[in-house]
Amino acid sequence: MIFVIIVLLFVKETFLDLTSDLIGGKMKNLFIDTNVLLSLYTFTSDDLNQFKKLKDRIGDEITLYVPQQVKDEIKRNRENKLKEAMKGFKLDSLLYPAFSMGYKEYDSFSSEYKELDKKFKLWRKEIESDIIKETLPADKVLKELIDKATILDSSQYIDKAYSRYRIGNPPGKNNSYGDAINWECLLDCIPPKEDLYFVSNDKDYKSEFSEDLICPFLRDEWREKKQSEILFFPNLVSFLSKHIKEIQLKTEKEKQNLIDRLSTCTKEEELFGLIELLKRHMAWTEDQRERLCEIVESNPLVGRYLDSNPVYDFYCALLSNCQEENSNNSSTSKISKELKMIDDYYKNLEWEAEQREMAEAEMMDALEDYYKH
Repeated sequence: MIFVIIVLLFVKETFLDLTSDLIGGKMKNLFIDTNVLLSLYTFTSDDLNQFKKLKDRIGDEITLYVPQQVKDEIKRNRENKLKEAMKGFKLDSLLYPAFSMGYKEYDSFSSEYKELDKKFKLWRKEIESDIIKETLPADKVLKELIDKATILDSSQYIDKAYSRYRIGNPPGKNNSYGDAINWECLLDCIPPKEDLYFVSNDKDYKSEFSEDLICPFLRDEWREKKQSEILFFPNLVSFLSKHIKEIQLKTEKEKQNLIDRLSTCTKEEELFGLIELLKRHMAWTEDQRERLCEIVESNPLVGRYLDSNPVYDFYCALLSNCQEENSNNSSTSKISKELKMIDDYYKNLEWEAEQREMAEAEMMDALEDYYKH
């Protein structure tokens, strides 16, 4: 009788395992960091529609864990993120030189431009209204995503996180230990012996030697305390491409591909071609900007041509609206300073050229006066 029960239990367990395999395998435990979730505000409508497919899988194939700390960080940083993006969303006014007004095209063109400017202002006003009402397409997708997530109370981990930060254990930087709160929360709340898919582009979590690997200290801590693996992904594209292949974030994938190619390019013509392709994109996340600035330091070709027109113009536009970096050690901060030095250098050259011209003109005037007398 006991033997029969054991056999039946074995058959039942095997059947459940097979059924699980057929419907897509075990549930995936997923964490998406704040910086990645905020990148939804840079997505196109096509990419947002693709991202909705991920939302539809939460609860069926995926358990998305969102610490309250992450929810709060999104609320705190949303307006700054959008304000930064709106700085570049403008229609510059046109200045008409006097001689252009003598052409027949002037009246029709200036009239059409005024109408376009009027429409643009109405459009921008509508967008600003949606920002205030929190009804942007990205707002809706984020809300739907978080509504289906498992929210974790992270407030009880503040003391642990502070202690962790004080003794120097990652993650943490610049007198901030929000990342440590999230880490301690996940470390305690994720079921033991279950892997965690971890999506973040925060340097605090990354290995110093590879963008695609988690910090060894955190990896070993997770293995020791959870008896499972933590699978790290630096962005949504890499996670979705590997685990949910039918979701294609086309714009983000293209941007990531261009960044990867720029990091390894070795030919001048390839560099300038990539810069022209990068110029087509206006919305960049803080992490993408930092990566693009890191490439200036790590790829000698890009660094060598930083002061050339196409490369210089691209990086000036890239960093024109970004906020001052908290850390002077960030690549964004370093390249911002280098661009300012380049700008000052060329302004100084222009000033020197003007001074030479003025000196030559004065000398010619003096010579002319001399010969007259």
